Amino acid sequence: MPATNGQHATWARPQDLGDRPVVVIGGGQLGRRIAVVWGAKGRPVVICEKIPQVREAATAFYNATIEDHVKSVGGTRAGNLSVTEDLEDAVKNAWLVIEAIPERLSIKQDVFALLEKHTPTDAILASNSSSFKSREIAVNLNLDTATRVLNMHYFTPPENPCLEVMTSGSTDPKVIEFVLEQATLHGQRPFHVLKESSGFIENRVWAAIKREALLVLAEGCCTVEALDELFMAHLKAGRAPFRYMDEIGLDVVLDIEEHYAEEREGIPEAPRQLLREYVNKGWLGCKTGRGFYDYSSSSA
Repeated sequence: MPATNGQHATWARPQDLGDRPVVVIGGGQLGRRIAVVWGAKGRPVVICEKIPQVREAATAFYNATIEDHVKSVGGTRAGNLSVTEDLEDAVKNAWLVIEAIPERLSIKQDVFALLEKHTPTDAILASNSSSFKSREIAVNLNLDTATRVLNMHYFTPPENPCLEVMTSGSTDPKVIEFVLEQATLHGQRPFHVLKESSGFIENRVWAAIKREALLVLAEGCCTVEALDELFMAHLKAGRAPFRYMDEIGLDVVLDIEEHYAEEREGIPEAPRQLLREYVNKGWLGCKTGRGFYDYSSSSA
């Protein structure tokens, strides 16, 4: 993050959002769900996505789920959805932009450079990244822009309304206050991460669980099925570790684990080696029909 030399602009809280949209960069599995969360209380939403098939799938998902989510949060109408591949056009009137693209730092940095150039000067710029701090993503931005950059980490909306909100280290406290306020008004359940933390709150705890599950499997102590069944039976959890990793995508899980290993000493190698074996075979989880489980049969 660039050092401050003298005065810089402070973020001005919008007096009236009017019909200014929330823009989601990336229409994948998570991006389209974030769009539903914001659209459920009537807020206009724009999804910016380059791949035509993904744009179509995102539109279909929004249309199929938005009315049920409007009812679940006590909304009165659904927000209008627009889908485009043109980033400049998508963000021209945004008050909030949420990046939800793959976990590749250089790509995220490139996107935020474009957002700095094309968004209104009061637009809040957020990353949904579960592993990268927004400080890393905003490293090349000017200080005025950095004051309105932060992390907004979603889980699996719209089913899960939880949201972690974390500073970039330079985020104006008024920005965080406004995001917490607006997320609550839009039917979400935000949690403020009080200091920068790779993995936020929940993901740090989850990382320890998944890493140990992978290590137990790598050491040949159990089968995938046995660990998942024991975990569910004993802890009464809603999700089992290997099923959950299949849902996330084993390539994504591996990217996150590699990043943790870069940041923290003492992360064991065996869990990442096991993940690499699956990824190298193309077994990425639910999205490819095979991960720790085989999803090719109708029963699966």
